[in-house]
Amino acid sequence: MEHSNAALVRRLFSEYADFKMVVDVFSSDAVWIEPGISPISGRHVGHREIHALMVDIMTLSMGTFRIVEVTDVLASDRYGLAVIQVEGTHDSRYILTTDRVVFAFEAGHICELRVLSEDQAEVDGFWA
Repeated sequence: MEHSNAALVRRLFSEYADFKMVVDVFSSDAVWIEPGISPISGRHVGHREIHALMVDIMTLSMGTFRIVEVTDVLASDRYGLAVIQVEGTHDSRYILTTDRVVFAFEAGHICELRVLSEDQAEVDGFWA
């Protein structure tokens, strides 16, 4: 049987950019850490900023960003990891990349999410 925190992670990816999902899945003071030096990089704190990040990603990609595959989800009471493949276009650039997303959980919610891309320089160049 899958851990309940794994279900949170799967819901995040299946309902990406839905504000109700953000409120249900993330704690009110959750932090989403997007590494690099691109327009989406930084610490995004709380429901509104996390949702705004997702909306920005969809806007910058003109709606083309998508989670191609959730390859694996591992979760326990405190921590989790997802391996996902994402793709999208931005201006005339296309990206297909694999991310490892590390989670911390507290009281049945995601309280921290950190994206680790397979090639951060490629991701930064894509969003530039």
